[in-house]
Amino acid sequence: MKLDAILHALLPKDDSFFIYFEKDVENLLNGARVFRDLMRNGVTKEERAQKIRKIEDFEHKGDEITHQIFQALVPPLSLRSTGRISTNSPPRWMTSWITSRCRQPDHALSR
Repeated sequence: MKLDAILHALLPKDDSFFIYFEKDVENLLNGARVFRDLMRNGVTKEERAQKIRKIEDFEHKGDEITHQIFQALVPPLSLRSTGRISTNSPPRWMTSWITSRCRQPDHALSR
């Protein structure tokens, strides 16, 4: 079987799949911008707490979008395959790690 035939068989036929990916990328970029602002010098404790909450909100929104993506993927892929993909998803573990580090007052990221 040719590679293009395999890709055609795996790609979803519904455009909503690609719309979800675009939403996910936009959400990730917005979260990255807030994180960049969080890492700048001169951020007060109140601003830091507010930015951490925003990052957590972006993480939750990303989880919702990921769920929608998986729903669009289920027909071409098995649930076992999508589960393997989700365990390697950087936004989920990264934002949890970042927020846990930023809450520790003696950590470099919290300064």
